[in-house]
Order: sequence, then structure tokens, then C-alpha cells
Amino acid sequence: MTQIHRIARSPCRRRAFRHLLARPSSGRGDDPDMVLDASGTIAVDAFTGAMLLANVEHHLGRDRVFRARVAAPPSGEILGRFADMLAFSPDRCELELPAGQTAPVRDPRLLVPAVRIRSMDEADAFAVFLGSTSQAGHLDDARLSPEEAGFLAAALPMLAENSLAYAPNSSCGTIVCAALDADTREVQLVITDLGTAVSRSPESLTRLREAWTRSREARGGLHYTAELARRRQLDVSLQIFTGDATARWRGRLHSDHAERVPGWTTAITIHR
Repeated sequence: MTQIHRIARSPCRRRAFRHLLARPSSGRGDDPDMVLDASGTIAVDAFTGAMLLANVEHHLGRDRVFRARVAAPPSGEILGRFADMLAFSPDRCELELPAGQTAPVRDPRLLVPAVRIRSMDEADAFAVFLGSTSQAGHLDDARLSPEEAGFLAAALPMLAENSLAYAPNSSCGTIVCAALDADTREVQLVITDLGTAVSRSPESLTRLREAWTRSREARGGLHYTAELARRRQLDVSLQIFTGDATARWRGRLHSDHAERVPGWTTAITIHR
């Protein structure tokens, strides 16, 4: 039996959460084979990559015989971006390319493909990788400055450490994805997990605000990231999504209730 999830045309930014642990379009949620059908998708970003891989990891972690298949968009630039985004898919997950398509053209704006981080050693390694890919010459005028690249390389392990420490039982582990926006020069770094301590709490907003306060008092990852952006005089926003709460920092913190989402996601955007 197969559960099929049809991915929207543009599952970007907050819209990507609509696919996270969503009910299948057909089949049952406990069917052992899962298909993520992105054949009609025309735009993706770092949020898309993080959410799709979180779904795959969550599904495969339920049983060793479970399998996943991801149907890629049919052609064009979106196919290369999508294939790069899921280049680090786990075993038992197949990326299905369109008929006759064998090697899509790579998209250099995909800075870190969606990947599961299992340790701080891996987080540090991908931070170095991100620092390198974000300054590659073939990005032309979209290439990050040394200050921007250094900021992202410092932020990635700090935020991944938060996820590894506070969501050790996350059913998808800790997922990271980073990309330049396809239509602008903005840069996104997304870190997500499916930890339940805050997202399933009836007081998600209170718990989120408390986490921000603790981070500020202890100079933890969230506060460190915000202060680093301020010191480097970068125009950065930091967003948090968990349960029915959301927060956004861009010089100051604003938090409120929002549509409920699973887990905890922290997203950094460099506005350029």
C-alpha cells in the first residue's frame, strides 16, 4: 500500500509547513510506501528542502521496511534545483527523475542540500561547506560577502546544537538546508526538527518566549546569532516556528500565535 502526498506548486517559506506531517492526498498515513509527488511544483526554497527531508526521515524512521520515493518536477531550471536540494536523501529514498532525464543541470544557488545532521562534528563540517559554496565564483553578483558567509558558517552549528540538545528524540533528527532565493539575492538557512516539547504544549507561545529569554541570559544560540548579525551590521531576520507560536527578530523580537506547525524550525534570512 502507498500513501501519496501531492506537493503544491510553490511550497516556499511558511507554505512549506502545510506539507510537514500532513495527511496524504491518497492512501493511509501508516502505509509503508510513501510518494512525495512534486511533478507539478514550479518553485522551491530552503524551507521546501527542510520540510520534504523531514517528512522522508520521519517516515523511514518508523520501520526498517518503509520506503520513500520523491517525484521531481518535469524539466527546466526547477528540476536541477530540486534534484540538488535532495542530493543527500537517505537510503530507502529514491529521487525519481522524469522519463529520459538522467543528469539535471546543477543549481549553484543551492548552498547546502537538505541534510540530516547527526552530530556537532557534522554540523561543523557543513558550516565549512556552506562558507565555501556561498562564496563560489560562479554565483557572480549573488556571491555572498566574506562577512555574510562567515555569519552563516557561524550560525549553522550554533542553531544545529540547539536542535541536537533540545530535541534528541526528534523523529526526523535535525535537518539543515541553505539556499539563495531563486528570484532575489536573499539567503535562507533553515534548521528544523520534530521535537514535541514545545510544539505540543498548550502554551507554545509562552514556551517560545521563555526560550528566547533563556538564550539571551545565557548567550545561547538564538541570542548569539542575533548579536552576531548586529555586530557585523548585516540586515538579518531570524524566524521561529513551533506549535501555534511564531517569532521574528529583525533588530527586535515580535512574537504571536500562528497556524500550528509540528516541531521547531529556526530560519535565518540575509536581506541583500
